Amino acid sequence: MQKWIPKFDSEVKTYKLAWRKQWGQCLRTPSLCIYTRSPKCTYDAPGIGRWFFPAIRQKWFPILILVFVAITSFKGLALSADPIAPGPSDRCPVCGMYVARYDKWVSTIVFQDGTQVFFDGPKDMFRYYFNLSKYTSESSPDSIMGLYVTEYHTAKLINAKDAYFVIGSDVPGAMGNELVPIRGKERAETFARDHGGQNPLRFREVTPATISELNGPGDHLHIGGYEPIGVMGAHTHHPGGWMISYRYMFMDMAGNRDGRDNLHSREVLADYMVSPTEMTMEMHMLGLMFAPTQNLTLMAMVPYIRMEMDHITRMGVRFTTKSDGAGDFKTTALYHLFSNNPHSLLLNAGLSWPTGSIDEKDDTPAGSNVKLPYPMQLGSGTVDLLPGITYVGQTEGWSWGSQIMATIRLGENSNDYTLGDRIELTGWITREWIDWLSTSLRIDGQVWGNIDGADPDLNPALIPTADPDRRAGNRVDLLLGVALKGTRGKLINHQLAIEGGFPVYQDLDGPQLETDWILTAGWQWIF
Repeated sequence: MQKWIPKFDSEVKTYKLAWRKQWGQCLRTPSLCIYTRSPKCTYDAPGIGRWFFPAIRQKWFPILILVFVAITSFKGLALSADPIAPGPSDRCPVCGMYVARYDKWVSTIVFQDGTQVFFDGPKDMFRYYFNLSKYTSESSPDSIMGLYVTEYHTAKLINAKDAYFVIGSDVPGAMGNELVPIRGKERAETFARDHGGQNPLRFREVTPATISELNGPGDHLHIGGYEPIGVMGAHTHHPGGWMISYRYMFMDMAGNRDGRDNLHSREVLADYMVSPTEMTMEMHMLGLMFAPTQNLTLMAMVPYIRMEMDHITRMGVRFTTKSDGAGDFKTTALYHLFSNNPHSLLLNAGLSWPTGSIDEKDDTPAGSNVKLPYPMQLGSGTVDLLPGITYVGQTEGWSWGSQIMATIRLGENSNDYTLGDRIELTGWITREWIDWLSTSLRIDGQVWGNIDGADPDLNPALIPTADPDRRAGNRVDLLLGVALKGTRGKLINHQLAIEGGFPVYQDLDGPQLETDWILTAGWQWIF
């Protein structure tokens, strides 16, 4: 081996597999040493050493370093173009669902910087692709390196531009109506014939109009821009979907009415010893919805109620009674009966369970711990049927609907009476101004009957609220609502909404307290 002596001063230092940031240092191998500027260096440098050490003295050595970094960086980006599987916490940026639950429909967009975005179906991937500026700072398709969809037959990811998409088939995706990705034209045409789909489309043939056709009431009905917060049981969810909700409801009633005429307290006291003057009712409602199948959604509601009623006696004594506690627990099944874009029809079938007290008591001038009249009780004391029908219509930026619900009392409670049946008919129209803001206008009408039977602990001659034959009536309310919907990040699929209004018509079998105004506020979260 020929000994090679560098023509410059240096000092030999031995390093074991370590890098130094100073320019002009290199990794020691069996044939290399790492040097720094100082005297006395000799070294046998066969092979790479014969050209490497002189090279590092040249001005173009930094260029070699830059080329090396560029090559390795490009290789890293190229590798990142391969899609990975979504994790359990990865959510679709369009609908907010957890993507990993729907592995047979996963779709992925890979950006030039290596970022990967996951979707629970091709439909939401196209929604995102056609409106990038809404969901990401990247506003150009040029920022996308690749789009991938899960092929229907193999359940493997393929390039979306190699797939044929079948729409209108009887195969629902995670979000209802879906584009079904098939590899190969013949297989796609066969699938379309077997499942009632339309002619297969290539990637470039899918347009925003195509997605709009799928995005109707036959699809998953999202909250926000749909029914007002005061309407319950007017949408279904995709299979496996959940919704948690909280509502706060307030009603203020002041002054008495008989028929459509207002009554002064003096007129009421001409026939009764005590007259109610004002009543407030607050309700906190926790709700839970879950969809076990495409067409069936289950709903449960747990209320907590607090009421106060002010009174005046013939002697001019004023007093207030209060009651609070859990109300009647309600369970409902929502079944998707019919869809024909843009119209949809739902069946509501529910039960109300007698978990609310019908034995509430408070202190009055007549004595302590006295049984309170019917309006101050927290429940019905009976199992009640809650049947109904809901219609929903929807186009881009607008939605409308109507719902008829009934409360049918079954049997007699333990205090020997049955509350009157109730029918409620409501209709609404909603305008979505931007993706996170919508407003609504609703008209709500209710009819309810008198009480059948009587609680033996109540004296109907003392106060009209204890008279079972003075509880019927009907009312029409006008209500306005506003909804704010989260569209990005951790707020996606969260909604805050408020709706308030007042009666425009009341006809009461009184004397009864008339309703002055109503307010409902709430939060909803779909996941």
